[in-house]
Amino acid sequence: MEVYNNGSEKTFILPASIRSMLAYVLDNSNPNILSNLLGTFYIDQESGWVVFNRGTVVNGQSFNVDQLIYGLSNIDERLFIKYHELEKKINTYKDILNLSNQSQNNLLQYSEQSISVSDEIAGLQQELDCLKIDLKEHNARKRSIIAAINHNEEILDYIDKMQLYIEQNHEKIRVSKDNLYPFEDSKDMLDEQLNYEKIQIADLNANINKIQKELIDYFSTGEIIWNSKIMGAKPGYKIDSTQSKINLGIFEKQLEAVKEPIAKEISKQEYKNKMDNTLKDYCSKLDVLDILDETNLILCRNFKRNTGTKKQKLVLAYRLTCLKTISEYLGVKFPIIIDSFNRETDSKNMESMYKFITTEFADHQIIISTISRSPFTESSDLNTITISDRLLKTKDKKVKKFT
Repeated sequence: MEVYNNGSEKTFILPASIRSMLAYVLDNSNPNILSNLLGTFYIDQESGWVVFNRGTVVNGQSFNVDQLIYGLSNIDERLFIKYHELEKKINTYKDILNLSNQSQNNLLQYSEQSISVSDEIAGLQQELDCLKIDLKEHNARKRSIIAAINHNEEILDYIDKMQLYIEQNHEKIRVSKDNLYPFEDSKDMLDEQLNYEKIQIADLNANINKIQKELIDYFSTGEIIWNSKIMGAKPGYKIDSTQSKINLGIFEKQLEAVKEPIAKEISKQEYKNKMDNTLKDYCSKLDVLDILDETNLILCRNFKRNTGTKKQKLVLAYRLTCLKTISEYLGVKFPIIIDSFNRETDSKNMESMYKFITTEFADHQIIISTISRSPFTESSDLNTITISDRLLKTKDKKVKKFT
């Protein structure tokens, strides 16, 4: 995609370089803001209406209000990074202990006879092999791109040492990377391709680890982990359950120790206080103050008691509170995109939600996909796009048959 911004032009490879493109367009490279941007203005038809302030927006795109506040407040990221590192370690040890607590059923099933790999395992192994082949290819492309980048730099250094000049209109001009066209475009393209390969490699590694864990889980029994590649299912290594429990306890205490300063840091930030006030205002206007957790407000984690049609209005209040805050911070009026109101939302609540959006965000573009026109009938400036027959329609034409 070619993007023009303030008279300059830059090319991005999407979706791999979406964050780089946003940084270029918004003139802000804070990853805590850019990675949570979509969750503030896009609400998916199904999954979107269960995400209040944390969760998956759509297709693996996550949203986290804590991280957003960190970005808005320019807080030192080291605590947040430490928090996620400890969470990962805790989950690892929980998985280990889960393996050690499994029943002996697999052992009885596979140790008394020569094991033949089931269709399920064969499928997993085949998928794993394909992923590893893809990983090898992407790693090769990554090395090739890095080599090309280094080669370009070497050429530029060589040209610079040659001290070459060109003559134009009787004027001598020194040749350098600043006037070699299109060097910068080529460099940017290589950088974007390298970033794309890195993202693909990370995704492949994540899928490989997931399948390997499935294979290990399938062949695990008691304190034994089976090597899924060995047809006879010979035992691999033993888990030290006692030490694993000790380690898990240590990391859980460390996580609690990190949680406290994070919570304190966020609670004293002006953006958190501002978002709390906006949230209460929106909940009042949407008539859902009675189900709002006024103790934790924007940082609330427990939404189990929030069910029924009012829940959708509370989701809207949370998400649009974040949109209001980030729009003011960046000075950009982001569009509000709602991929249909949830099926649980009745016509009365749908109408009140629509009126709230169009009143509070009148200066934003509002895009709503719906099969019901009822809440929008009174709108005077509504642009409606309808599909009368089908989205794609082929023209009737004679087909010549060959015999």
